[in-house]
Amino acid sequence: RAEQLLGQDLGGHLRRSSGEGPRPALLSDLWVAVPSAGSVQEWDFEWQDGQQQRRWVQLRSLPQLNAQGQLCGYRGVAQDVTAQRRLQNAMVEGVLPLRALIDSTPVVMLIFDSETCQLVDANYTALKLLDAQDVDSLDLQHFLPRDARADLDIGSLIQRARDDGPQTVEWCSELRDGRTVWWEVRLDRVLIYGQLRVVCFGHDISFRRASEERLSDERALLRSVIESTADGILVVSHRGQVLIANKRFQEMWQIGDLLMSVGNSKDLLEHAQSRVVDPEGFIAKVQDLYNSQESSFDRLDMVDGKIYERVSQSFYSAGVAGRVWSFRDVTESVRYERNLLRNERRLTQEVEARTAELRAKQRQLEAVIESMP
Repeated sequence: RAEQLLGQDLGGHLRRSSGEGPRPALLSDLWVAVPSAGSVQEWDFEWQDGQQQRRWVQLRSLPQLNAQGQLCGYRGVAQDVTAQRRLQNAMVEGVLPLRALIDSTPVVMLIFDSETCQLVDANYTALKLLDAQDVDSLDLQHFLPRDARADLDIGSLIQRARDDGPQTVEWCSELRDGRTVWWEVRLDRVLIYGQLRVVCFGHDISFRRASEERLSDERALLRSVIESTADGILVVSHRGQVLIANKRFQEMWQIGDLLMSVGNSKDLLEHAQSRVVDPEGFIAKVQDLYNSQESSFDRLDMVDGKIYERVSQSFYSAGVAGRVWSFRDVTESVRYERNLLRNERRLTQEVEARTAELRAKQRQLEAVIESMP
């Protein structure tokens, strides 16, 4: 659905209709403006489709965390809110009867008195979902959140929407048939026939939440696998941002927690060059690999006498490009190999010397035999 919305050529038809934060000129500039905002942002955009019909799309920027729980970027979520905006506009303008407008909304819609916070109306979708015949028989308990958190109290949310404007929250409820549903709930104040009301729109986001939970489980599994390996692992994006780094990597390169938390590969590179015997060659090799798609295997001599085996491989996954670095301490094995080579050379020299000595004695013996009468 997001791809359909974002895939449209919104070109000269797009203008921001509401929302806080930076105001990008075009849809393509939105993701440039998001990181500078530093928090979750919402925009409502109005545009014209191919049939010259006015439509609205709401874009939200959600912070994304890497496997270490650090902020690594933002994910855009697009949602078609045309039905809600048309309903609000029509109610304000008094174009259509209120009842027809409410029941034409395909999402759960509840209307509350802005002062008493009492439910005064609900649309057909809400009545059907909550198994009610009318507003009087509607039990909000099957729509409201299961956990009694203060920030999810419906009365407080209504008051904040009335006083401060739009409120958006997510909660989980249990329907009458036992199904568990995750909702994205948006409340806003609307003037209906001269009376200030608070309208609540409920969007079923159970599929999205299930996908996010699966992704979270996969990240946790990836973290456990990475931490269980004896190698130091570092994953860097093409923008130079640290996506993944395990504790073993931090220990091998003696990186402090503060420097690690910054998540900047340039800072790590500056620290790392002080740990190797050949810092200039080390930097040159790293920069060459960042500018190519090649794989690499080599060894690093460290200033403390250790020897690290370095493996590097580029990657591209889910729209993110970068490079994976793997470091293994091979000090003992390399020393063993070098000792073997030294012993081999020593034995070879001893064998050659002994062979020469035997040949000399053989020649002496042959000379004595020839001199005999």
